[in-house]
Order: sequence, then structure tokens, then C-alpha cells
Amino acid sequence: MSEAERAVRVAAVMVTFCRPDTLLKTMGNVRKQSFKLDEIVVIDNDPARSARRHMEGTPDVTYLAMCDNLGPAGGLARGVEHLLASLDDDDWILFLDDDDPPSSVDDLRQLVAFSLSISDARLGAVGNVGARYDRRRGRMARVTDDQLTGVVSVDAIGGGQMPLYRAGALRSVGGPDAALFFGLDDLELGLRLRSRGWSLAVDGAAWRRRRADAGRWNLNTQDVRELRSPTPWREYYNSRNQVLIARQHGGRAAVSFAVMDGIARATRSLARREGSAMIRLTLRGVLDGIRRRSGRTVAPPRTSQHMGAAVR
Repeated sequence: MSEAERAVRVAAVMVTFCRPDTLLKTMGNVRKQSFKLDEIVVIDNDPARSARRHMEGTPDVTYLAMCDNLGPAGGLARGVEHLLASLDDDDWILFLDDDDPPSSVDDLRQLVAFSLSISDARLGAVGNVGARYDRRRGRMARVTDDQLTGVVSVDAIGGGQMPLYRAGALRSVGGPDAALFFGLDDLELGLRLRSRGWSLAVDGAAWRRRRADAGRWNLNTQDVRELRSPTPWREYYNSRNQVLIARQHGGRAAVSFAVMDGIARATRSLARREGSAMIRLTLRGVLDGIRRRSGRTVAPPRTSQHMGAAVR
């Protein structure tokens, strides 16, 4: 590790929900990283505090129990708020999920080295994968295979894929939007950063390797959403939040396109016989987006709150 890398200070926020054994396993993986974190803040979204006995008394962990399930977005927002009180602007905050461990012991070190290789005082975030935003159509657009070279500029760093944010950037715009609760909060945060002049970057070569390893090379699609495997409650939040984000960050026609996207997905669910819950919750999400209804409006299953996005 270079002297420049050793001088970088990184703290992490890890959100967990009702999976203490999975949390312990992921925490062990994180501690094996060749780049050592200065602090890990664990946000326990389970009001029953199921992770408490596993985390309290651990020297490098700050355990914060929430009184309610804030979702991944709210949990990350709370962790960012806690860390910004002690971090300098040039420090970094790593977002982690309890069931998305690093793929290798050098993942974080490589991200730090990548950030140091970029001569941009307004670099706000780096990551392993990302996406761009089609402001006219109000949806995420997949970066094509041939564009994965050098430093790739993106509008969003993929959640669940070790996104690394500069503390000063988050201090200037705030953390994830807690009102989104689940889904696309990584996109909304990225767009907010971009609107304030911060840049977001992914290492194109590393992204190519990850995409190939995940079997996502040469896919005939431009739409990030087509890469997901939704469940009804997730599709509700993705449909709702797509409309809410289009309202805030899209062009004049973006909301209409986002609404049509949701209706089209519900229609495809009907054709595929994916069940009434999928169709009903997709359409309800679209309607709640139109009504500007946010927060936790559909309760996820107690053991299922994975926040990672298939943005690859």
C-alpha cells in the first residue's frame, strides 16, 4: 500500500435488518480487507435489536439501534449523519449492506487507489459499478460494454457494490433520501451530487471484469431495470421511487414516461402470470408516486431487505 493510500481515512456505514448471523459473516469479511477502516457504524433497522448482542462491545464498531425500520435509505442517512460529525471533508464514507460482502480482500484498497488516481477536486464518489440517468425518459440507462474504458463518468454508483462517497460531498448535499425507504436511493443521491457539481466515477476496466464475471456481458438491453429480479414489495418501491425521482430530477416528460414504464411492467407481469400481488403493487407504486406519497408504505418481509441494485 502506498503512502498516499495510508493517509486516506475511510469509515463505513452498514445497514442490517433481522439477519444477525449474516451480519456477522459479512463483518468478518469486511475486517479482512487489506485497507483497514477507521470506524464501522452498524445501523440496526430491527426494533427488536436482533444484532445488538453481536455488535456491542466490539472495539471498531459503533452500534446504533433504530426505533423503527428506516429501510436501507433511512439507515444509511442516519449513519452518514453520525459519521459527518467527526470526519473531515477529504475523508470517505463507504456504504455497506449486511449481505453484500466484498468480493476480494483488496476491493476497498483498489477503490481508494482509484480515487487517488483522479485529479478532480470535485470528485464526490467512486464505485465498482454505476449507471447513467435518462432525464427525458425518467429511468436509469445501462452503460454499454464499449464505454467501459478508463474513468467512466456516471450519474449513480450502484448500491450494494461498495459505493465510496467523499465526506465533503455528502456534507454539502446530505445523505440518502430517507423518504424513499427502499430502492433507487443510490440514483437519487447521485443525481443530487451531480446537480451540485460533484462528479461520480467508476474504473472502466474493473467494471468490465465484474460485468463479465457476473454473466452480464453482451446483454441486449439498455435498461438497468430489466436486469432485476423483482418481488412485489420491491417492485412497489422501485415503481413509486422512479416516479418520485422523475419529478425531482427528470425533464418535462420524465414523469409521464416513468408512469408508462410502471404500467408496462404491470402489463408484462399479467402476461407472464406473475401473480396479482405483483400487478397490484406495481400499479399502486405508480399511483403513490403520482400522489407524491413516500416513506415506508409497504412493509417488506422481516427477513428480506436486501438493498443492492443490479446495476452492472
